[in-house]
Amino acid sequence: MPIYLVASIVTVFLAWKSWQAIRRPIASGVEAMIGAVGEALTDIEKQGQVRYRGEIWSARTATQELIAQGEPVVIIKLEGLRLVVEKVSKNEQV
Repeated sequence: MPIYLVASIVTVFLAWKSWQAIRRPIASGVEAMIGAVGEALTDIEKQGQVRYRGEIWSARTATQELIAQGEPVVIIKLEGLRLVVEKVSKNEQV
C-alpha cells in the first residue's frame, strides 16, 4: 500500500508540472517578439535601429510617423531580419 501511495503522489506531481509547462507562454522566436517592447536607438522615420533584449535590429515604422531616439517601440511584425515597429501608446506604457 505505501508503494502505491508514493507512486500516486509522484504521478500527480509530474502531471501538475507537465500542465504548468504546457500552459507557459512561448518565450523565444518570432512569436515572443510580436507585441514586445524595445527601444529606438536612432530616429526612425522610414528606417532606423531598435534594441530588443540587448540585440540591435534594423527597423522600419509601421506608419510614416517619426519615432525619436530613446522612445519605446512595440514590435508589430518581422520582415526577414527587419522589425516593423510603432510607438508605444500611452495606454501600453508601464
